[in-house]
Order: sequence, then structure tokens, then C-alpha cells
Amino acid sequence: MLGSATRASINVRFAKSKNIADIQGKSVSQFTASMLTGVGIGLGITKMIDITSFYHMIPTFLALSVVQAYTTHVTCRIVDDLYLNN
Repeated sequence: MLGSATRASINVRFAKSKNIADIQGKSVSQFTASMLTGVGIGLGITKMIDITSFYHMIPTFLALSVVQAYTTHVTCRIVDDLYLNN
């Protein structure tokens, strides 16, 4: 809920000419693509591991948590903070 409520104000900061519609459209497309990719990867992982065994889920959770933390770090380094600090 918090992400939905603040998305427009965050996207305004990325718009160079205050063209929020362009940024919002790209944001929704990116969100949809990333969610579909995540669901596909999740379905593939559940076919590879025995999800009824708690001991198989722990290493998978830890590995995916490390991947998520790394990709979040890389994303934060890529975003140009010129538009976030103005």
C-alpha cells in the first residue's frame, strides 16, 4: 500500500520535463515485466526443490535473499541521484 501511495511522487522526481505520464507508463511496464519474470523463476525453483521439506527451503531462501540484496545494491548504485536530490 505504501508503494502505491508514494509511487507518483517518486516518479515525478525522475521526470525531466514534469512528464509524469511517460515515467508512470514505463514504471508500470517495468513492474509488470519484473513480476512476471519473478513468478516464472519462482515456478522453476519450486519444480527443482522439494517444497514440502523445511530443510530444502532454508538454503533456497538464503540464496535468494543474497541475490535480492545484491541486485538492490546494484540498482541503488545505478540510479542517478541528481534527480533525487533536486
